[in-house]
Amino acid sequence: MSSERRGQVDKPELMARFIERYQERLARAEEGRSSAQSDANAHKGAMQSRYDTFKEEAQNLAAGQARRVAELRQNLALLRDYLESAPNLRRELECVKVGALVTVALEDGDSAGSPIWRHYFVSPVGDSEPVDSARGPVLFVSRAAPLGAALAGKAAGDRVALLKDGRRTQGVIEAVS
Repeated sequence: MSSERRGQVDKPELMARFIERYQERLARAEEGRSSAQSDANAHKGAMQSRYDTFKEEAQNLAAGQARRVAELRQNLALLRDYLESAPNLRRELECVKVGALVTVALEDGDSAGSPIWRHYFVSPVGDSEPVDSARGPVLFVSRAAPLGAALAGKAAGDRVALLKDGRRTQGVIEAVS
């Protein structure tokens, strides 16, 4: 594996950047909740007709936004607790578990036949947007997610089935740290 793909990654720093981005997401969700609640409060009184559902819709949106904020707060607390107490962040691991940084070479590769390298961080909470690192983009996956479950317990050299662009593909775990 080239030194670029094997670039050293400070896992606690990577986790801290993930938490920072999660905090930004929470702030945006809180703004959305506040805006939705203001809209719900602006609709006064009973419906004017059976077709007047604006108040009900605004209340449903506000309730949904409130649930989203509560979920984000809970996940953020999990992430912070993990960052403060997790020994797996500060040591090398031999198999995939929460706290593992995993490099996978996808077998179907690119158009030139070179493998495509994907980097995953198994975390208490996953996300759909990667975080940049010395190894390239790192996708945070929850151990409970299908991808996290597929990686769990595997070690360098093990084969794993993954989805790439909506298709099943095979990969080889190149590194676990």
